[in-house]
Amino acid sequence: KAEIKIENNKIIEYKILECNDDYLSIVEKNNYLEKLKNNPEIDTISGATKTSTALKKLIINVMKDSDIYEK
Repeated sequence: KAEIKIENNKIIEYKILECNDDYLSIVEKNNYLEKLKNNPEIDTISGATKTSTALKKLIINVMKDSDIYEK
């Protein structure tokens, strides 16, 4: 689960509320979510593939739902 705030067609804030695995710390250390905000097409993180893939899908879906996703 996550909380994502959008203003002026951009994700400005996000907070991971719940994550059911131990790899979120790897994702956070790599600043992956911040990178996803700017480029949702970046590669996933080796060693945390499932977690980074799930977060990538989350960000892309939020962007699509908000009509701010550009591929």
